[in-house]
Amino acid sequence: MEAVIGYLRASGCSKIPSIAVLTATYGIGLAGAKKVVHFSRTWADTRTADENFHESIADALTKLQSGK
Repeated sequence: MEAVIGYLRASGCSKIPSIAVLTATYGIGLAGAKKVVHFSRTWADTRTADENFHESIADALTKLQSGK
């Protein structure tokens, strides 16, 4: 799968289309495909930034829910 993910990125695919390709090609579920792409060597250079982005969304939603 790593070779496929690498090929997709080199061809200009972002993470979301890459996840869709893995889901369709390998028949794995969305959550599994997201995990494979996120933790791939191919996308390792974006992992920290992506995790920080997701944390900031979760924090913003928590603040909205608490009214702060």
